[in-house]
Amino acid sequence: MTRAYSLLALLLCALLLACGGGSDPNSADSQWDDTNGRLVGGIANVNFLSEGTTGNSSTSSDSPTSGMTDVAGKFTLGIYQQGGCFSFGNDGTQTCATSGAATYAPTIFTLCGAALPGLQPPAVTAIAAYQTPAYTAYDLFPTLAEAENWAAVALMANTNTGDPTKTGINISSALQRATCPAFSWANIQPVQATMLAAANGDGLTHNWPTTAQVTSYLTTTYQCARSGVYLGLQQNTATSAYAASSLSGYFGVIVDFDGQAEGSFDFSRSSLSPYTESVAFSGPITVQQGGVGTLSYTAPSSSPYPNMSITLSLLPYGGIGAWQTADGSAAGTTASTSSGQTNPGLSLVMAAPFPKYRFFQKNVQYTAPGTTTAQTYVLTTDVGYDSKVSGMLQIWPAAAWGQPGLYLEWTGTMSGNTVTLQWTPQQGVTTSTKTSTLTFDQTTTTLTGTFNGLDGNPFLTFTSAQPLQGCRQ
Repeated sequence: MTRAYSLLALLLCALLLACGGGSDPNSADSQWDDTNGRLVGGIANVNFLSEGTTGNSSTSSDSPTSGMTDVAGKFTLGIYQQGGCFSFGNDGTQTCATSGAATYAPTIFTLCGAALPGLQPPAVTAIAAYQTPAYTAYDLFPTLAEAENWAAVALMANTNTGDPTKTGINISSALQRATCPAFSWANIQPVQATMLAAANGDGLTHNWPTTAQVTSYLTTTYQCARSGVYLGLQQNTATSAYAASSLSGYFGVIVDFDGQAEGSFDFSRSSLSPYTESVAFSGPITVQQGGVGTLSYTAPSSSPYPNMSITLSLLPYGGIGAWQTADGSAAGTTASTSSGQTNPGLSLVMAAPFPKYRFFQKNVQYTAPGTTTAQTYVLTTDVGYDSKVSGMLQIWPAAAWGQPGLYLEWTGTMSGNTVTLQWTPQQGVTTSTKTSTLTFDQTTTTLTGTFNGLDGNPFLTFTSAQPLQGCRQ
């Protein structure tokens, strides 16, 4: 049995690098939006400038895009398309045509007249195949201290009320219009008084956050942004012992809201003795300078592959998984190179290009129609800023390559604090049209209520004592 094709097709595209970007960026059930990025936490009212350039080293046509981030933190990515120009006619008029691989140009954010470091987006193919890039404060700056200072300014200048990890951040227009003296993001102390006075010009009372508040905000938003289910295809690189791609299979990992990861990879697509077993790994995600979340794991002596090293790197647009045997005779990675651009290989399974809320639950037991044995799934549900909801049950760990994995999908809407879901038609299965209704609690970012199965009968209930936990993106 397979689920409806929409999300499954996207996942296969990511695994095989076989398809490109999305359609409607505001639709919760569209593909990834490869023309925009977003600032995690819904940081609105930040100036951005994205350069769009077509040309060559001697001639170019600039089409910059500027604006303000919206409530989803969305901004436009600039595109550089390599081109060639040709002279003709007595007047030397030139015609330029694009050619070659497109790349993203840097995006510049400014606040109080001061620029943040230029954001260097990833390969165009990476975003097209994997996800709309989600940038946390850690991703915007090369050092942790600068990220902390940026977060402090954003929290101080916030005009929204309540917990900013629940309500988002709206930067004071008064501060945005002001011009601060030149300063370094590594040390904002010389301009703190100027910034505070400028922000207070909007008539609200602003205060600088405590160190603990900054740390809590950074940790919460980062862990939420990187949480979820990552899936991809790993393939070995060539060594003297093994030809390239002779050892390959799924690579999957779940990252919890608290930054703990657990996953596995296998050799189910192509294998050679002794590499036939699945390899499990787990551990905490550690944030590095520059925003990359990393995990390093060494297989125990009892493992089929003793002391094998496994690494995971989480990026704003997916992840990279890698492994290497203790003696170095075999190694593999999910990353690949296409047209000179590196693609991460692990796709964050998500239904909305711009999710406002994400919910997931591990170890969900469900006996699907036509089967007699319960199987274990992971439940994921995204609520977009457009209030559209999409989610799925996905068998976990992922089925071996070539085996029928079970993907069951639903869609719906959020209206106020009510979420209404309905199964999408399942191939070869009579699907109930009965809806599931759940209640959203913004204070705790949880859902309570009952999920009905494909047959319309209840199969999973979340109560106030044990709700479906989520986080705000």
